[in-house]
Amino acid sequence: MVAGPWSATLEVDGSLYGVCYQGVEILRGLAVVVRTNTWLTVTPETNVSLIAEDAGFQVAITATNKAAGLHFSWKGEIVCDALGSFRYSFKGVSHGISSTNRIGLVALHSLNWAGRSCEITHSDGSVATTTYPELISPHQPMKDIKHLCQDLDSNQRLTISFAGDIFEMEDQRNWTDASFKTYSRPLELPFPYELREAEVVEQSISLSVSPPLLLPTTSRNSNSAQLPAKRVLDLAKKGETFPMPPIGLGTDPTNPKQLSKELLDELQPSYLRVDVVATDSELRGAELLKKVLSLSIPVELALHVGNDPQRALEQLSAVEFGDLLSALLVYDLTSSATTRKSMDAIQQHANQLFGLGAPVFVGTDDNFTELNRQRITPRDVGAKGLSFSLSPQIHDSRNKAIIETAESLPAIIATARSFSMGSAIAISPITFKARRNIHVPGRQIDRLGRDEDSVDDRWGEMFSALWLVKSLAPLIQGRVDRITVAECLGPRGIISNEDATSGMRSPLAKTWHWLSQKRSVITIGSLDSDLLVLADLSKKDGLVINSSASAANISLQGWPGSAPLLVPAHTIIRLDANE
Repeated sequence: MVAGPWSATLEVDGSLYGVCYQGVEILRGLAVVVRTNTWLTVTPETNVSLIAEDAGFQVAITATNKAAGLHFSWKGEIVCDALGSFRYSFKGVSHGISSTNRIGLVALHSLNWAGRSCEITHSDGSVATTTYPELISPHQPMKDIKHLCQDLDSNQRLTISFAGDIFEMEDQRNWTDASFKTYSRPLELPFPYELREAEVVEQSISLSVSPPLLLPTTSRNSNSAQLPAKRVLDLAKKGETFPMPPIGLGTDPTNPKQLSKELLDELQPSYLRVDVVATDSELRGAELLKKVLSLSIPVELALHVGNDPQRALEQLSAVEFGDLLSALLVYDLTSSATTRKSMDAIQQHANQLFGLGAPVFVGTDDNFTELNRQRITPRDVGAKGLSFSLSPQIHDSRNKAIIETAESLPAIIATARSFSMGSAIAISPITFKARRNIHVPGRQIDRLGRDEDSVDDRWGEMFSALWLVKSLAPLIQGRVDRITVAECLGPRGIISNEDATSGMRSPLAKTWHWLSQKRSVITIGSLDSDLLVLADLSKKDGLVINSSASAANISLQGWPGSAPLLVPAHTIIRLDANE
């Protein structure tokens, strides 16, 4: 949809994506969001209609969001004219008592603004100047926002106005989202909270630019069949070469019989991650640990320490690791991140565990935000590095949002390094969906368990392979020290149970096979955020990744043949000059 200098993409659920002014992304997204009391997003049933498209556009939305303990319906309106005003408003009502953590408009601000100043008008009329953070803010960088003003490169001033509640901003890069998010109902207020029967929620977010830029309204033809213009990437000049870190695979603690020598010979991970839980009663996970060690493959041991774990740690100390312990990750079952208490608890067994020569990592088994809010310096507790997990679907499961999470990874690594004091960085694991929801009230988290919702139908398909390569590239460029990916086998595995039986291999498995062969260095080049090349120049072997919705026509200089390539949308192409 286009109105003068404004443009945006309307989704079927009534949300907006890519709100741009003169082609510059102002908001990555703008939507009405309904969350359950466990922070799950409720997908609405919507009816969206375009009412007018003369000197602008006007959209009407009717929607209903239903989940257990929640029933909310609303009507929304989006109005934009060529003179420069843009407004999204909605009014909704609760049917019965609805238990929720959030219902309201959400604006996703582009990462283009990181490091740039802005001006906030608070609800009492006071004005403050602040900055979008460059490193990831663990807590809200801006609160009580009524108006947010910032200067554009076009010497114009953008004002975003919020009405209907008290709005504040969080740094969504904490959860790998590629945006800063402004939302309503401050998190310092209790949640979950309840909407009464017939209680109304009414909000609006308005955008304006001054002085306005008067442009004729134009339309866009999305059905063009023209061949995309050829672009050239010179790998020799613009490609950078990086050492490949060890890349291992996770295991499924619920299925210790999954592994075999034949499977590992095919997958060739640098190591396998195994989780064990040490509580006051027993050492859980030992069966899988012994199974992995019997296959003579290096182990990344994730040790979850509970209260009074000495009996369990004695059992762990009796395990014969030989020289197969490649890393020890220490987590605290009673906290979202490693504590000094958990490190002290294992000191009695330091000779058996630490004495094996493996580096010790501390951090969190959950999102980076948990570590960012409970920072720990490894050397202060006798550790060598930081560890945390990554997952792209904490807030948004749409394809484009998942792919865009790669944009947040450089800032995550930079932020981790800012308080690690030069320590090593381990990503363990990076998964397509979170293994568990840690925000269910009253729920005791099982670190050896997996939620049913941790399985995604797209896993194994070309899209998941695209996401994996797009995510690994900035981690490799950021020189992280080790990376654990998903699991070996099963519904969250590189190879599914069905493919293991049939012998078929998915696009994901084929992509993993290419990655697992790269043990030394890799050259990474890019033309833009959508087009990426990973190459082993010594072996004349590479991957071209096009994560955009359009085909790409490219020529690779410094590559044998340098023949033009037409790379279809959402596709990975294998390059092998030896074939």
